[in-house]
Amino acid sequence: MMKQDTIGHVLLVAAATICCGILAWRTLSLGRHVQEASIVQSRKGTKNALYTYSGENIKWAACGQVDNCPLECSSIEVPKDHFSINNFDNETFNIPLVRMRGKNATQNLLVNPGGPGGSGFAFMYDDALDIMDVIDESFHLLSFDPRGVNSSRPLATCYPDQGTRKRLSEIRATDPSRDSPDVYAWTANFVHACADTMGEAGRYINTPQTAADMNNILDAVRQDDMRVIIDGIANHFDWYGALIEGKDFIDTDKVLYGIFDECVKAGSNCTLSALADNSEELYRKFLDLTAKIRAEPISVYINSTLYGVLDYHSLWFNGGIRPRPSWPMDLGIHLKDGPSGPKYWPQGRTNLLDKLLPWYGNSSFAFAQNKLYYAKQQWRIPRTHGFVPRIDVETAHPLLVLSMTFDPVCPLASARVGAESFRGSRLVEVKGYGHCSQAMKSSCAVAHIRNFLQEGVLPDTHVQCEVDNEYYVKPE
Repeated sequence: MMKQDTIGHVLLVAAATICCGILAWRTLSLGRHVQEASIVQSRKGTKNALYTYSGENIKWAACGQVDNCPLECSSIEVPKDHFSINNFDNETFNIPLVRMRGKNATQNLLVNPGGPGGSGFAFMYDDALDIMDVIDESFHLLSFDPRGVNSSRPLATCYPDQGTRKRLSEIRATDPSRDSPDVYAWTANFVHACADTMGEAGRYINTPQTAADMNNILDAVRQDDMRVIIDGIANHFDWYGALIEGKDFIDTDKVLYGIFDECVKAGSNCTLSALADNSEELYRKFLDLTAKIRAEPISVYINSTLYGVLDYHSLWFNGGIRPRPSWPMDLGIHLKDGPSGPKYWPQGRTNLLDKLLPWYGNSSFAFAQNKLYYAKQQWRIPRTHGFVPRIDVETAHPLLVLSMTFDPVCPLASARVGAESFRGSRLVEVKGYGHCSQAMKSSCAVAHIRNFLQEGVLPDTHVQCEVDNEYYVKPE
């Protein structure tokens, strides 16, 4: 069992790290007292040689590379329920670890892959090199597959295999009212399957448990301190307490307009700029086109094996315009963090629809979460954590909060809430469009991140940083 005060510290920190996006809510945790010595190898010379580092409690094995940067992998066992004093059954989750070593490093930077539901292994292949550039290889990047995710076991899934997922996961949900009966009936089966497939383990797959798992990871690599950077966050009071997370999309339409505004500014570097004299005209033409597609979908034929129909819903929610094209959020984890099920939600299809329709009318993108809210209403797995966000939280070290000025789904307003909730924390805002601060390069933001990680120094006030690179480059 972990000490209660340690658990509380991590939960207070993790409360602000909920993010809705693909680049993830990033919790970058720094241990300052690691001493590394020579590698001690066992089974020397064998293909799958295991090795340890002085001061650590786990063994590692080589497990591939990213652009010639070697990766090493390990895993730890964590308690099924960190918060129960009666955890007598000794059941555990297996948490896989992956690390990319920095050339100038003697310390680990623990990266929470985000979502929640993101994979640390996917992060390592997709984003690690960019983060290494930001931190100048002064830390080893250490990440993990959170409990229930990807290669962690047991797995949090609502489908026993990929064939079943492909066969049963789709339901038409393109019109809030017309498709409501079908979505409601489909959801009843979906939540039933989730409960059956996850079993007892499903009760303990949530963000507070993952936050406590991070303590175990730090213990395994013998790091006893934590400084935290959070990037691209949702309003954590809504995440844990609100039925409808209505603040997520307050800047999404501004980001959409920004796509066309920056296109016009880019001139010939953006092909679409030739279609209009100014950003307002280009934006209006796009909206006119989507209205026509909504009225009359377009057939798209490539060849006899590749063709389909481009309709409004596919363009707006499943294509490049949608703010969540392929984010790794696991629905089950999301539903076990906040208020889900009949204890919190009005029951019956029409009662749910009456609650959702006004919200859908306030945002062009809110309907992207339609299936989520049907699942929230009917969810069967109870919420087992007791975490409640608080304001004016004092942490061992103040937090550094990062955000874009215009984030499509984790708006700047939520970052401000996060910074204001943790005493002494500071916000660094990158003045651009995109999800999470790494969406655009900013040497100003990089300087603040390095100062914080290497020296523990925060800016004196909220800082605004300009972006350094262009949104559009000339097509090849």
